[in-house]
Amino acid sequence: MKTTFLKAGIAAVLVLMFSAPAFAGRTYIVGKLGGYTPESSDLSGFSTDFNGELAIGNYLTRNIAVELGVGHLQTSEATFDPATGFFTGNEDIDATYVEGTAKLVFPINYYGNRRLEEPFMDLYVGGGGGVYFANDSNIGGTGISQSETVGGGHVLGGMDFSLGGGAFLGAETKYIFVKAFQTLPTRLDGFIFTANIGYKFP
Repeated sequence: MKTTFLKAGIAAVLVLMFSAPAFAGRTYIVGKLGGYTPESSDLSGFSTDFNGELAIGNYLTRNIAVELGVGHLQTSEATFDPATGFFTGNEDIDATYVEGTAKLVFPINYYGNRRLEEPFMDLYVGGGGGVYFANDSNIGGTGISQSETVGGGHVLGGMDFSLGGGAFLGAETKYIFVKAFQTLPTRLDGFIFTANIGYKFP
């Protein structure tokens, strides 16, 4: 089942990438850079750390868009020997993910009383799911590691500001729902905050 999800996700990304010319004027690429903040009780004490993502999307209509992305997140916590109190290294958790998102877009094309030909800002909300390749190393400072491929979901909201010529800057907040690792079950639920830069093809 996991292999099926992975193959389907990769196939969808490839189809979208190679079909981009057919969607001229409605296709975009975007890079997202920011931080992952764990919120589950399983990761209490873990740090806010890196998240990065590269995505490609299509506007099916002016108000509906779909997006497929590949990203990576990570977090860590310092561990100590309970008997001696000595530092035993960091427990590191990371996940590389492939996810799909459907977005409802609200274009803003009014400036005062003047209607602009092209929107200067897009507001959006959405949600979706994906596949996470998760790793947990040096669990509790014991040197033990575990890895697993799991499914997960997310909801998000954000805004894009047009820079002209198809370029745009944006900001996005996403919350993920991911349960990983059968050996020591751990929820990776948390917020992802990113600053985005992208380009909409003419």
